Amino acid sequence: MRLILLLLFSSLAFAQPQIGNIMDNNTDTGATLEDLYNESIAKNSSFLVTFGNSSARNISVSSSIEIVGMNLLLDNMTYPMADVAVITARGYDAGGLRAIPADGYLDFYCTYEWLIGGAQYAWRCDFDEDSCAEIVNQSSVDYDMNVTFTFKDVNESVSFSSNIVEVPLSVRDAMRNSSGMDLLNVSIDGDVLFNYQFDDRSGFDCGASTYFNETANISYSLNQSFLVAGENKLFFLRSPILHEQWFRNNKFNVIVLSQSPIYLANTSMNGNQTKSRTLREFNTTADRFGIVSIYSNLTNATDWSESRNISTPLPLESYNHSFSFIYEFNHTYSGIGENNLSLFVADSFLGESDYEVKLLSRMLSYDGNKTQSGEYDPAITRPSAQFNKGELSHLEIGLGFLAVLLLLTFINFWITR
Repeated sequence: MRLILLLLFSSLAFAQPQIGNIMDNNTDTGATLEDLYNESIAKNSSFLVTFGNSSARNISVSSSIEIVGMNLLLDNMTYPMADVAVITARGYDAGGLRAIPADGYLDFYCTYEWLIGGAQYAWRCDFDEDSCAEIVNQSSVDYDMNVTFTFKDVNESVSFSSNIVEVPLSVRDAMRNSSGMDLLNVSIDGDVLFNYQFDDRSGFDCGASTYFNETANISYSLNQSFLVAGENKLFFLRSPILHEQWFRNNKFNVIVLSQSPIYLANTSMNGNQTKSRTLREFNTTADRFGIVSIYSNLTNATDWSESRNISTPLPLESYNHSFSFIYEFNHTYSGIGENNLSLFVADSFLGESDYEVKLLSRMLSYDGNKTQSGEYDPAITRPSAQFNKGELSHLEIGLGFLAVLLLLTFINFWITR
């Protein structure tokens, strides 16, 4: 079933991010990475054990630990959802008490299981030459380690008791206000302990047992960081900024600041949806462990835009919120009078927010009450100042005065020639 899901996720594009399904798939796949030993990156250790006056025997141990990723990664970001967890791959080779080599014989370990199973070639486990085989009576491997999650000034450590470790609630709560550029740091520190109990058997019929313990340890200090998307959004009405406009050029243009990438934006007027925009489509990819990540591609932008403040997200309100994603949505509509306009947005992590505003669309007027339609309605008409009518003054010029003026003009022209 897991293979079928993996093939399905790897071959389809989704209009909506399949957050829940992919988290479940990754958690199930992550569980198979417990006891996954990777020799190519393994760290090694050893210790010596002696029985009586025998020569020391070398016990070799080895372990490997990798931070694979988060069970939720979308566009390389994780999100403070319930059950979000870091996935590791860990395993070990505990080695053991190897039998004395002998030409022509296969190697084996001198264990309690070998002893009660018949103790074939018992002489090869008689390290102190007292005619009794020595064995590893029991052994265990413990992860004496902690996983520390740090986000800004909040950190919490939990025991590395499983290879899948959920992010603590206190850290998730802090992550909710991530700008989209803040980092969650995951560190794993401590020791892998290899515990052995040996039985130095002796006496008549080898019935006497002398038990002693030995421990080997391998130290680790690993860390990895992940971008975190937050859940907050902030809306600004770009135009009409005064909530009033000319009815022949109605606009509802909104700027949205978001801590997560937005994938869906719907505009409604008076409760009826008038525009739906799908900003991105989603695909998946699987790593070498089978852990699936989601990535998105932007669709063609027409009346919207997306930009990202990569370097300096800034606080823009009374709360201590910063935003890395900036959107502008432009919308035009027909109508006069008061209308309720709203914008609904959903982010890639399925967080939803909306913004609603009442806008007044009015006619223009002149002379106080004359409008474009010829009818005056003070509720939908922008008032204007009235002006008063006036009379032009008459200027009468007599014919005699006009004759003198023409004569003077002729004389001046004749003199100046």
